[in-house]
Amino acid sequence: MPTVPLWMALGAALPPHWSPIKVYFGITIILSIVGWGVLLQQAQNFIYKELDEFVNKGVRLNEKRGRLFE
Repeated sequence: MPTVPLWMALGAALPPHWSPIKVYFGITIILSIVGWGVLLQQAQNFIYKELDEFVNKGVRLNEKRGRLFE
């Protein structure tokens, strides 16, 4: 994703009477909120992958269904 056009668009979306420091911090906050969602999604995918491998290994070892989730 090209970052310079993104920064320009976000800078234009913020109020024009804000000082450059306020605009910078406003853009930083917006990008951090968006980035947090992406990071959370990656962490969830990692956890689900590990859980899936754990369950598949238990199934291959013929564990009882209730024991898989203890």
